[in-house]
Amino acid sequence: MLPLILFTGMDADDRLFEGQREKFGEIITPAWVDPLPRESLRCYAQRILKQTGVQGPCMLGGASFGGVIAQEAAHLIDAKALFLIGSFRHTRELPLPMRVFRFMSYLPPERARSLMALAAMIAKPVVARPTHRRMRKMAAPESTFLRWASMQLLRWRPEPLSYELPTFQIHGDADRTIPIRGVKPDAVVRGGDHIISYRRAAAVNAFIEEKLRELQLM
Repeated sequence: MLPLILFTGMDADDRLFEGQREKFGEIITPAWVDPLPRESLRCYAQRILKQTGVQGPCMLGGASFGGVIAQEAAHLIDAKALFLIGSFRHTRELPLPMRVFRFMSYLPPERARSLMALAAMIAKPVVARPTHRRMRKMAAPESTFLRWASMQLLRWRPEPLSYELPTFQIHGDADRTIPIRGVKPDAVVRGGDHIISYRRAAAVNAFIEEKLRELQLM
């Protein structure tokens, strides 16, 4: 099987894909590194790819923010399949309470941090509890990566690939961070929340395996 690179959510580590590792063997789950000043998502994805050591054909995938990095990485490497797990293809699929804070993505980092703290307080009644918890964490002085990733995500605009890439999307119908009403997945996990790769590993594994067999990659 070709190397399978899976990117975690912005506030998660490789434990998110324990179930996939048990099913598919040695998968590659690169750890996040601190962003460089004014670094774009594409440049960041390039640095993360170098960390994997993979240069030839591979398969990409990601959960939540990791799905965005996977889509950017697809511009930089010969990908044969792309899996979006509780993720999205465009920022218009994000819930409105998230999108209204897009203006903050253009502010200086410290100004954005102070406004994030205020936004977390104001948004508490209207956003999902996990989203509010993440907003509060992003306002912490030490959360440089979370703030950078969130601001980059809000102003992300996907570009068409120069080649045809089979892309498959799976989503939980109980996802409160990225509600299913805003996305159009190929498969729905009943009762699945935002971390279906971990809590509904069997369903995610079956979906990935089915698509890999259809593409004759497994």
